[in-house]
Formats: sequence, structure tokens, C-alpha cells
Amino acid sequence: MVLNGILWRFRTGSSWSEITERYGIATTCYNRFVRWRRAGVWDRLLEAVSEAYAIRKTTAERKIWANIPPKSNRKDVFAFSPWVYRQRNLVERFFNRIKHYRGIATRYDKNPDNFLAVVKLIAVRIWCISL
Repeated sequence: MVLNGILWRFRTGSSWSEITERYGIATTCYNRFVRWRRAGVWDRLLEAVSEAYAIRKTTAERKIWANIPPKSNRKDVFAFSPWVYRQRNLVERFFNRIKHYRGIATRYDKNPDNFLAVVKLIAVRIWCISL
């Protein structure tokens, strides 16, 4: 319930005090969010998702590598694919999705630690929804 309250708050961009009672007391949602941030819960959650065996296996099977366009005056030649580079919109779409969460897009939280924690939380949520 509290996690749903936290997600609702950032989805709507409302203040913490506007969290409805069905998610619990508003101060409880805020206090748990901050406590979990200080305890590193959001960091561990993001690491667990990004370190998942399935992701590593999928990237290895797809032979994924860094694809950065070389500068025109560069002497060293390295692998670069214009087609893959065009697919970079995957990252751009992620930023588009994350901006659907009004609390992030407008950055109501001025505390940088809280802001980073909610970006991590929403990144995990977006990744889980896309499965």
C-alpha cells in the first residue's frame, strides 16, 4: 500500500500531503520513501534489475556493444553501425516515459537524493511494465 502511495504521488505530481487514505497516512509514505532511500533500497532494487541474468543473457545473445559514432577527424577506426545508432531512440523513449510521471518531470522534490531515488524507482517500474 505504501509503495503504491509513493508511486501515485510521483505519477500525479501531487504533494505528499495529498496522498489518499487508501494508500496509508501521507507522512508514513514520505517517511518510508526517505528511510528506504537512506537504506539504499532503491539502489539495490535498480542493481538487482540491471544485474538480472536474463538481461545479461539477452544482451550476449544479441551481441550488443557500444555504438558511438567516430569524430570525422579520428584516425582510429572502430565498429560503428548507422542503423544501430538510429535505434538510440530506445533511450529517448525511456526519457519520454519517465516524464509521464509529473512528479519527476516538474521536479517537485528539491532534495537531490530523493529525486535520484524516485528516478531509480520509476526506472524499475517502467522496466517491469515493459516485460
